[in-house]
Amino acid sequence: MLRPVPLPTKDNTYTDIVIINHIYEGSSSDIIFELNGIKKKPYINRGIELGLDINHLRKHLIGKPILMTFIKHWTPLCSNRSIARIALSSGEKILNKLES
Repeated sequence: MLRPVPLPTKDNTYTDIVIINHIYEGSSSDIIFELNGIKKKPYINRGIELGLDINHLRKHLIGKPILMTFIKHWTPLCSNRSIARIALSSGEKILNKLES
């Protein structure tokens, strides 16, 4: 069953501490992340359209511990995780799509 990714809320998300190895642009203006020790590649849905700059993200995120919040969502065609929030360990938010 195909379902759109739901809007993120506190009830349908979870947070992990991750290390980012690589960031690149995917299809549909998505921003894709390769994480240390994790095969699945989380993404920011239409991140380029949101005004995010990949070079800026690379400069500030690669190789550092990052708090990444994911939307709990599953579809048989894609097991990658959609990102709702990214924050540095200092608490500085890079992205926040989580509804208050």
